[in-house]
Parts: sequence; structure tokens; C-alpha cells
Amino acid sequence: MPIKAARCADEYTALNQNEKRTFGSLTHHSMSALSAFKNQPIASTFLPSFQGIPTERIEKKYLTVLLIQKAIQFIIVLGIWFGVYQFEPDMALMPGLLILGGVLAIWTFLTIFVVVVFPTRKFVVRTHDVTYEYGRLFYSVTTIPINRIQHVSLGQGPLEQLFNIAHLNIYTAGGNQADLTLPGLKYDLAESLKDHLLFLAKNPDKIAQTADKQLNQAKHGDELV
Repeated sequence: MPIKAARCADEYTALNQNEKRTFGSLTHHSMSALSAFKNQPIASTFLPSFQGIPTERIEKKYLTVLLIQKAIQFIIVLGIWFGVYQFEPDMALMPGLLILGGVLAIWTFLTIFVVVVFPTRKFVVRTHDVTYEYGRLFYSVTTIPINRIQHVSLGQGPLEQLFNIAHLNIYTAGGNQADLTLPGLKYDLAESLKDHLLFLAKNPDKIAQTADKQLNQAKHGDELV
């Protein structure tokens, strides 16, 4: 074999062995990392419970707003019913009365349901998340992590303005649909809560500081008691 060819063969062999050693080292490192990774199961008995968390109730004024909305809905239906018979005087009265009675029964059930469910409307704002719960027959709990919040908007309808309450819409992604709505808040509270959530969402490094501050305030309050 010529000298140049032999030299090329030796260099190729050395390079191949070096690559094998490098690959073996990376493989060993990857296997070590995989062996260090642990994903231990957590027993359900050790999971935190939401039931023990102190929550705040929605303003009672919001129940009045809901009842007024139901009354307006029924008045609209009643107006449509009278309007139909005003323009169609020859229409049979009995079927119309049966329809009106059915609508009244449904409206009564929904109104009672609103009153019964209202005490279950609760919310809690913690260091790292916001939670809203409600329902009896159909119970629902929604939790939004603060570090995922992208936008918070404050809204008021005509009736809410009348009773000085508002609702907060919390968004975690782009779009017109809110991921969580907190209704029936005092306007001042809603405004303060909006500023607080937006501040923490834009400054996630402040969340831990806020937690320490709240903990110190709680300890100081216990000492005063």
C-alpha cells in the first residue's frame, strides 16, 4: 500500500475510534440523566384539598341583578305573547294560554334555581392562582394560574352600574372568550383585583415576594391577636 493511502487509512481509523468514544460518552451521559429522572406516584390521600381553603362570597346585590334580568326576560316573552294575539285576533286562545303557562313554569323554575344556587358562588384569590366555584346539581370549580394570565378586563352592565358592582374577565390566551369570569364584585374590589392580577402576571418574579409579604402580615396579625 502506498504511504499516503496507509496514512489516510490510519487517520480514518483514529477518527472513527474517536467518534465511537464520543458517542459512548454522550450515551452514558444520557443514560445517567435518564436514571436520575424520577416520576414518583403521589397517593390521592396526600393531594391538597380545595375544601379547606377560605373563600369569599359574591355580593348579594348580584342576586338582585340576576332576578331583575329574569323579570325582564319574562316581560319580553309576555309582550311577545300579547303582540301575537294583538295582530292575530282570530288565533285560538286556549293553545296560547297553555304555551304561556309552560313558559311561566319554566321561568319560575329557573328563577328559583338562581336563588338556590347563588350561595354557592364563591371565589378565592391566592398567591399563585384564582379560583371560582358554583353549582349544586352541576358543580363547577375553575382555577386559573396567575403566571398564565395574559389579560384582565373589568366590565359593567347597566344593572351592575346601578348597584355599583362589576365583573372581571380573565384571559389566558388570545381571543374574545374569557377563560374565567368573576361576577358580582364590588367595583372598588374588582378594580383593585384587576390591577393586582395584571401586575403579578407581568412581573412573575414578584409572586414570591407577595407571598412572603402576605405571610408576614398574617403572622403579624396573629401576634396582635
